[in-house]
Amino acid sequence: MDTSPLVWEAVTDPAELWRLKPDWDALWRAADGDHVQTERACFHAWNNDGDPSPRRLHAIAGRREGRLVFLWPLVVRRRHGLWSMVTQLGPQAGELTSVLTEPGPEAVPRTAAAWAFMKRTSRADIVWLDYIKLGSPLHQVVTTDSRRIGGVGINPDIAPYVRWPETMGFDEYYASLSANTRRTLGKKHRALAKAGEVTFAAETDPQRRASLARWILEQKRHWADKTGKHGPWLTAAAYDGFLRDLAGDSSATDCIVFALSVNGEVVAAMLTSMSTRHMDWIIAGYDPAWSHHSPGLVLNEHGLRWAHERGLTVELGRGAEINKRFWSRGACHDILSFRLTITQRGAAIDALRKTLSRMRHLVRRPGRDGEASATPARGEPSPG
Repeated sequence: MDTSPLVWEAVTDPAELWRLKPDWDALWRAADGDHVQTERACFHAWNNDGDPSPRRLHAIAGRREGRLVFLWPLVVRRRHGLWSMVTQLGPQAGELTSVLTEPGPEAVPRTAAAWAFMKRTSRADIVWLDYIKLGSPLHQVVTTDSRRIGGVGINPDIAPYVRWPETMGFDEYYASLSANTRRTLGKKHRALAKAGEVTFAAETDPQRRASLARWILEQKRHWADKTGKHGPWLTAAAYDGFLRDLAGDSSATDCIVFALSVNGEVVAAMLTSMSTRHMDWIIAGYDPAWSHHSPGLVLNEHGLRWAHERGLTVELGRGAEINKRFWSRGACHDILSFRLTITQRGAAIDALRKTLSRMRHLVRRPGRDGEASATPARGEPSPG
């Protein structure tokens, strides 16, 4: 184990953070980082931030003998002019929260040191961290700290993934999946083939990616209207800008858009990011006019085969959708969100928030006549 001291720094100037790009990219590759941890994703998230609250950058950087070994871009927002909250820098679209650190036995103690440094230097009152993988270095550190103040994880969810068994080809893996779904998928393949010439493409041209990203978001919004699964990020102009800028960034060589077409007309597409050893599925959409052909399911097969050929495991993203459970064979990360107070002001604000929540709950309780106020549908958690 390397015993040379770690030097910690809080990077608060965005221009200074972007200048870390060469070292940042090298660390991201070494750590097999997620798409939201790339310099490109953070840059475009910062420049497409639709939150009107005053904000300031607070990225935690750790170096050992000059080498960048840890990076965690954070943003601190001032809420209602009274208190501050720190969150991970990103598009706030339900992505997972994690730190970027060199792998190895020092990952957990290094993350603990970064966590302590963040608490000392951020001048934030509350920490909001969405969807942390259980067992990850950040989860171990946050759990240990939250227990000291009686905190617990909230909004439990799962994030399915695909890991290819050694020496198993894609066809063999596919044969191990649900027989009923495979039969259904076979019918969809045949139906699409009857409709015309079916083609699959992995688009890397920035202009083509940007055009498809806009198409995906438009289809995703149609899907949300139909299913009622709205997230505040989905209709936000800021997220539209983030996707367009990320996909159109010529330096984002990790960005790939899968497209399935029939007679040259795109019927399903997916924005993805390719890391060193894995691929992240970011957002997908399909033309509702082709919904009876399930083009998204067919596109998934092509995309997974493409990833398998390159030896990439696949992170399917948060959520327990049927298609994710099918492709992953049930394998998934358990994830939790955390809201922790780190100052007395934060504790007072959180106590007030909980009191108001209890009062609203009492108002919604059935009255003597048996009627009750309608409760809002559960949506995305909000770090408000």
